[in-house]
Amino acid sequence: MNIVIFTGGLYPEPQLLKSFINSISLDYIISADSGCDAAIEYNKIFPDKISKIDQICGDFDSISSMEILSNDIFTNSKKEIFPSDKDYSDTEIAIQLAYKYAKTLNEEPIIILIGGSGQRVDHLIANFDLFSEKQHPNIWFTEMQSLYYLPKNSTVKIKNVAKGNPISILHTSDSRTAGFIVSKGFKWESNVFRKIGVPSLSNRIEDNFEMIELEVKDADFILCCNFSSSVCIQ
Repeated sequence: MNIVIFTGGLYPEPQLLKSFINSISLDYIISADSGCDAAIEYNKIFPDKISKIDQICGDFDSISSMEILSNDIFTNSKKEIFPSDKDYSDTEIAIQLAYKYAKTLNEEPIIILIGGSGQRVDHLIANFDLFSEKQHPNIWFTEMQSLYYLPKNSTVKIKNVAKGNPISILHTSDSRTAGFIVSKGFKWESNVFRKIGVPSLSNRIEDNFEMIELEVKDADFILCCNFSSSVCIQ
């Protein structure tokens, strides 16, 4: 099941995710703290797809105003309020709640995180580190780019890649050396990827290819690309 989490920080303009949002089902929607502001903006563009928020959570120390919770999309939202001093960020709590809800339905959640980028580098790094957790996002839409979790031993097809647009392959934060990737369609293929640190930074599709294919081996990786790219992970 697809669970969308709107979280605090900067988020992509709703129009940038139009193709993605219209192509999938949104089975459950959670807003964390100032992610409620983002949810309202997305409701304006996708009133049918995002007509209600199922659950809201957080300490609400960064929301624009508590008055926005009177918006109709929050009328029947389940509310969980936490203290400002706590062991987990609002984003982490939202992910935990998403997994908890999916478990009640015996479903495996696909977590789609929207927002979470901005001026504070510590928050940005903490959000990226969530990819290393057992309960992790599958897709993270930041203000400027899309990040996809690539589990070990998966195959990936990337379509609709604009010529010249950068694509990067990153390790998760729990390793700088584990695993490897076999690629087809990059300008610089996997045989020249770095063995330590970031395997491939600002790569791009080869001119005579329409699709990039990846085989992910022995470790988890992160794909970073633009919003227009269509990513299929199996």
